[in-house]
Amino acid sequence: MTDRKLFALLVRRPDLSRTAFSAHWRDVHGPFALRIPGLRRYVQNHVRDWPGPAVEPPPVDGISEAWLDIDGPEDGTGGLHADPAYLRGARADEPNFLDQTRHDYLRVTEEPVLDGAAEGLKVVLLARRRPEAEPRRFAAAWSPADAERRVPGLTRCVRNTVVGAPGGSRPAYDAVDELWWADRESLCAARADPAVWDALCRTEVAETEAVHTHPVVLR
Repeated sequence: MTDRKLFALLVRRPDLSRTAFSAHWRDVHGPFALRIPGLRRYVQNHVRDWPGPAVEPPPVDGISEAWLDIDGPEDGTGGLHADPAYLRGARADEPNFLDQTRHDYLRVTEEPVLDGAAEGLKVVLLARRRPEAEPRRFAAAWSPADAERRVPGLTRCVRNTVVGAPGGSRPAYDAVDELWWADRESLCAARADPAVWDALCRTEVAETEAVHTHPVVLR
């Protein structure tokens, strides 16, 4: 069996508040997910408001991370869509809280590039390669961690390279960075400094959306 990490980008049903969405995802859907035999680790990232000045509304209401040991076909979902326990439980529950027309999966490989503790304030950067940027140039820009090492208060960075999406389609994003700051002040300072933020987002090769989250570790 193969260890597979999968992000699911979740948008709440239009009739649900963010509070109601988060409660259902954590308290009802979470236990369904934990019944999947091949689920080795599971984290829910619940969207929260940004500290400091207002920013654009986030593109999602939640981002799940699942580390899977599933002996099944790789279809861009880590084998989930062929797993009976997922289909009977978590998949059947999705219409109860998700807008299923806006549900994306990202199959990734992960690499810690700053290996501090997963504590403090977490931001998820969703990066899409600019059309004019060649894939090799994009990959080269995201390989080093020089920008992260120069940011005061940034304690941890996990870089995720997208390697698949359902049906072999073009993934919604090409890279996902998970970033942790020690405190509110250091996060706000980084967000307010255009040079620092552009370097983190690799704006020369990527269009990036930043989501401030509260991670809930369920396994």
